[in-house]
Amino acid sequence: MRARGGGRIINISAKAGVVVAPNMSAYCVGKAAQIRLTEHIDAEGKADGIRAFALQPGMVVTALAEQTAASPEAQKWLPGMTSRINALRGTEEGTRDLAVCAETCVKLASGRYDAIAGRYLDIVFDLDAMLRETSAQ
Repeated sequence: MRARGGGRIINISAKAGVVVAPNMSAYCVGKAAQIRLTEHIDAEGKADGIRAFALQPGMVVTALAEQTAASPEAQKWLPGMTSRINALRGTEEGTRDLAVCAETCVKLASGRYDAIAGRYLDIVFDLDAMLRETSAQ
């Protein structure tokens, strides 16, 4: 008999885990592996009430993002990304997704969305529609 626990694990992932992006293979593969690990954690923990989600948090200009934008290598190989970070620096849009991500984490931690656990989610996804769609199946 297995002990019953419970809880939710929310792995902060990235869109890079579901796309192919030039000059970002190591990062993309790492994020894809994180998403797969989340799927396995959910599958293995489900019987004990442990649910896992991989959440794409949106674009937030963090200290790491700023370091990336300042890197000559990133500027050379990822000019689109570094330009986007620089354009968002100091703007409301550069921090807006952080609040949306926090709200989404609270929703996922509530247990209400356990039926859609074990998959990649993005803060722009309509979780309620996904829940309805899953319930209808």
